[in-house]
Formats: sequence, C-alpha cells, structure tokens
Amino acid sequence: MRLMLTTIATVLITLASCDDHGKSLDENTLPAAKHADQPLLDEKQRMNEPSGAEMGFPGFESPEADQHHSLEDLLVWRYELAETSSVALPPNGVNPNPLVVGDIVVASVFTPGEIVAVARETGGELWNLHLQELGSSHVSFADGVLYAQTLRTLYALRPDTGEVIWKWTPYDEEGEWIYSSPTIESDRLFIGDRAGLLNCLSTKTGDLLWWAQTSEDENRQVNATAIVVDNLVITATNAASAIAYEVDSGREVWRRNLESGSIFQIQRLRDNIVVQSWNSIYLLDPSTGEIGHQWSWPGRQVRCTTVVQDGLLAITYKEPGGDRSSPLGEEVLLGLSEDSTLFEHQSGGAMSMLRYEPTTKLVYEPRFDGLGIIDPNTGRRLHHISSKQGFYPTLPHVSEGIIYLLAGETHIDQDQNGEPSIRRVGVLLAVRHP
Repeated sequence: MRLMLTTIATVLITLASCDDHGKSLDENTLPAAKHADQPLLDEKQRMNEPSGAEMGFPGFESPEADQHHSLEDLLVWRYELAETSSVALPPNGVNPNPLVVGDIVVASVFTPGEIVAVARETGGELWNLHLQELGSSHVSFADGVLYAQTLRTLYALRPDTGEVIWKWTPYDEEGEWIYSSPTIESDRLFIGDRAGLLNCLSTKTGDLLWWAQTSEDENRQVNATAIVVDNLVITATNAASAIAYEVDSGREVWRRNLESGSIFQIQRLRDNIVVQSWNSIYLLDPSTGEIGHQWSWPGRQVRCTTVVQDGLLAITYKEPGGDRSSPLGEEVLLGLSEDSTLFEHQSGGAMSMLRYEPTTKLVYEPRFDGLGIIDPNTGRRLHHISSKQGFYPTLPHVSEGIIYLLAGETHIDQDQNGEPSIRRVGVLLAVRHP
C-alpha cells in the first residue's frame, strides 16, 4: 500500500504543476536522472486489463469504455529515456508532446531537462540536447525550425541535428521566466513572460522586435499561449484580462476583463477565440474582444478545454471549499456548443488533459491510468489503453494510424534483499491506433 501511495502522489504532484498561480518549480527537489536499461516486467507479471488500483493508483478503477486494450499488444516500438519521477510537464494547452516532424519524433523531457529526437519508424535515437534547466511541456515546429524551451530560455533548433540556431532568455537574473509557449506567425514569434510582458521576436535571429507591458498588477504574469488572428496577437494574463496587440507594432487594440486569471492556450473556434480562465470559458470576437458567450459553473473550476469540430470539450472540477451539495461529481467532462451544453459525464476523477486530433476526429484523454479515446460528439469513451507498468502519458500526436506518446512507467523491481523497489522511467512509445 505504501508503494501505491507513493506512485500516485508522484503523479498528482506532477499534474498539479499545471495549476500555476505564480509558483516556482524547485529544481533542487527533483532527483538527478540517469539513463536506465533494466527490462520491463516479464510476461508472467503482466495481467490483462489491470485495474487502476492494481497499477498503483488506489481509488481509480479502469474506466468504462467500449473496448479495453493492453499497451503491450499495440506496441510498435519503445524507447526508454531516463529514470525520473517527472518525465513531462503537464501542458496548459493542446499541443502534443512528443511531436512528429517528418521522419522524426521529438519530445521535451521535463527532468532531466532535455530534447530527444528518435526515428519515426524504429524509435532509434537520432540526437538529444541536454538543457541547463527543466524542460517545457512540448516543442513547436514552423518553417523548418524546431522551437524548444526551458522555464528560462527559448531555443531555435535544426530538427535534423538538434543544433542550436539561436537562444533567447528574457532576463539576466536567476529564476524561472517562461511558463507560456511560443506562437509563430510568419517571421515573428510571440511569447509571454512572468514579468508581465508579451515579447515579439524575430524567428530568423531571436532578436527582440517589440514588447508590451500587459499590466502593472502584482500578479501580472503572462503564462497563457497567445494566438494570432489577422493582424492581431491576443494573449491572456494572470491579472484576469485578455488583450490584443497589433502584430507589427505592439500597439494595444483592445482589452477584456475576465472573471479570473488565465494561464491557458487561446484557441480558435470558427470566427471566435476561446479564452479559458480558472472559473469560466469565454467566446470572444478576436477583432473587438466582445463576449459572444460565457460558460461558468458555480463552485467549480475549469481544468482544461479543447476545441473540437463543432464546439468544445471541457473538464470541470470542484474548487476547494466549493458547493459540496452539487449533484455533479468531482470531475466532469462537458460537451459544449456555441450556446448550449450538449452532454456532461462524471469522469471518475482520473482525467487531466484533452486533445482533439482533426485527422481522426477523436479526442485523446491522458489519464493517471492510461490513455482514453473519446467520441467528441457524445463524450463516449470508445477505447482505453492501459499497462501493468503504471502507464501515465501526456498529450499524444497521432499520425498515419500510429499514436506517439511520451509517458511515465512504474516498474516494481526487487532489491538485493528481495524487497520490492519502485523505479519510474520516462519512455517514448509508438502504438498502433485501436
């Protein structure tokens, strides 16, 4: 039981890091990692369709799904990264980690901070870039350039070799300065920082072209990932505002006050943009900031939102001290159209992220106990992929019938005295789509 509690505590701590209210992640508390080459548990130790409790997650039973699958049965290749308790930083958006770029698969590893590239067909290592700080939640790719970052520095890389083209750190002072992710449009890159600035860089050189101070408030951090619509770049802040600036000049065009702060990626839904705050989801007109619709749920917070073909999927959960008499469960999956709620399902408390994949028209649901695949029209879970290894992935990239995953695995080994010993490793996986 102690081993099970240790395992789930590690996962919960990792996922909690996405709920940023200006807190720093203490690098000194994270263990140094080394590459591990110990084998998986042998076949006699595996079970078909293990429950969440059996995988080291007490209280989480395998969720309802039309079909359950063993990860081992679907596995195409597996690349073991390192022994670590925090392989991936949970995202505040919908960008996948790893990312498929041509014939390579590239992943951002939280600790130890590194960018790893492997061959798409075989999983063989091509290159890795060791970072001086903790890795971010994903990498980005635009116009032949790969963009990666730590919590302090942004890197432009050559995807075939990992060679650094340029790097940019917003401030000389020690500390974690970047919790947002870059948005690339033509020859410009936009990224917020924790001092409250939205920065515009040249994609060619990394030079700063302009910056805008979003607020003078005490908690003015810009941790949201911006969006570019026409000639405007739009971001959101911890100081409870969404703001639009001219792409060329950085001149402020409009400002919209929000009910609470936002650290989340801004997404596009038809002619509107979707801005998620802690307590609400907004549809805004990108040209004026006018509110087209606002969803909120008293006593509940919004964990994540993903735009799907005809609307949104969102996860809400009870906020601390919220209304305990609410008939809704602790965590609820909601399907939303532009003006109504289509469905709501209690989730069983194991969900944390969602990503819609346009090529399959399905939603992928990383969980503490595996990967769910959801029909966005009904919220019905079509598939659930699990493993005896205590498999907990981040947002996948799906391409040509293969699901590419960065995940943590839990291995129970035996020490010299025959006592059980937990080992957690990071892995890159290629899995056949069920």
